[in-house]
Amino acid sequence: MATRLTLRRPGPAAWLRPVSVLVVAQEWSSSHGGVSSFNRSLCRGLVEAGALVACLVPRCSAEERADAAAPGVALVESAPLPGGTDGQLQMRRPRLPWVPDIIVGHDRFTGPAALSLAEDHFPSAAFVPFLHIDPDELAPWRQGAEDDAAQVIEARVRIQFELSLRAHRVVAVGPRLHERMRRDLSVSPGAPAPIRFDPGFDHDMSPARPPTPGEPVQILVMGRVDDYKIKGLDLAAKALAHAVGLCARPDLEVELLVRGAPPRESARLDGMIRDWKGGADYRVTVRPFTTVHGTLRQDLHRASLVLKPSRADSWGLVGAEAITACTPILVSGRGGLGTMLNGLPQVEGARSLVVPVTFREREDVERWGHRIAAVLEERSAAFARVAQVKVALAAERTWADSARRLLDACGDRQ
Repeated sequence: MATRLTLRRPGPAAWLRPVSVLVVAQEWSSSHGGVSSFNRSLCRGLVEAGALVACLVPRCSAEERADAAAPGVALVESAPLPGGTDGQLQMRRPRLPWVPDIIVGHDRFTGPAALSLAEDHFPSAAFVPFLHIDPDELAPWRQGAEDDAAQVIEARVRIQFELSLRAHRVVAVGPRLHERMRRDLSVSPGAPAPIRFDPGFDHDMSPARPPTPGEPVQILVMGRVDDYKIKGLDLAAKALAHAVGLCARPDLEVELLVRGAPPRESARLDGMIRDWKGGADYRVTVRPFTTVHGTLRQDLHRASLVLKPSRADSWGLVGAEAITACTPILVSGRGGLGTMLNGLPQVEGARSLVVPVTFREREDVERWGHRIAAVLEERSAAFARVAQVKVALAAERTWADSARRLLDACGDRQ
């Protein structure tokens, strides 16, 4: 177990000086996807909460350093090691302006390197892993999709468990993963109780906007869709087909844009979607996966509706980004974001963005189809509703508040 923190006084956590936090990440930009985007907002939130923050990455550009410095984050490059892997580089003692009080790692991606830094180089620091994914929840949808899927998932669960046992505190992103970790860690006496961390909605204050003009009206499914069953792409395609048949305007042109095809898979994915939609009269456009922020933002602002019918989703970053962009969205009740929205009765309209996924396909298709059709029929109301929800969520859930609760929890534990 990590050495206990000493920079605190009795009672609710109150640090005697600014807390110094070293966050270990794969990168500053987002070529690896959602965890990197989360990491940037986390670092900024920690700064806003009053911490001194450095982010350790294997390599970075001058532009990335400047981007990190704008909110007050010191972007630190790992010490070089000839022939070393990124993970090995990050286990070397970095040059920091201070000794860290807390070292954060992200799940199996950088958690092992963060643990190594805490135990081998900064023994007075608290090791705090952030867990982002529930491998067991994804297991049913990956069987047959990769060799020895059960063994791979078991190994990932074991990494999470072992990181947690050697941590000062464990952080689970979102309510669903938090509940799972409460269950799993309860069987190990002495394991730290997990902290729930809800991402904020306040770092992108895009204004309310009218419905996107022109046709065809675009419906967006975004994210890596190599695991299309997990993302519910087949459900989205079938539900949209049902919705088009329900619309009062038979001449309404609708397009399904799928952003997230793996390399050399666009044509095959296009064919699968056309099979799922049958004879429904809507266009299908498949685009490759990208992490280019400008492209993703254009996709969100061009869409009239984002669909997130995931069968398993520990959090749901795409859904959160759609809300902050004031783009109407329907999100699965089986994801962390949907669970959180359902748990906020004080945020008017939040529950209206959530649609159940039951695994009874016919019921799911009809339910999602009716909800999609309602948005297509009343787009102005849908845009106004999501803008209202966004403003309320930005007040209810901020990155700084979540970071502050994390720092308090780290200071509290003996």
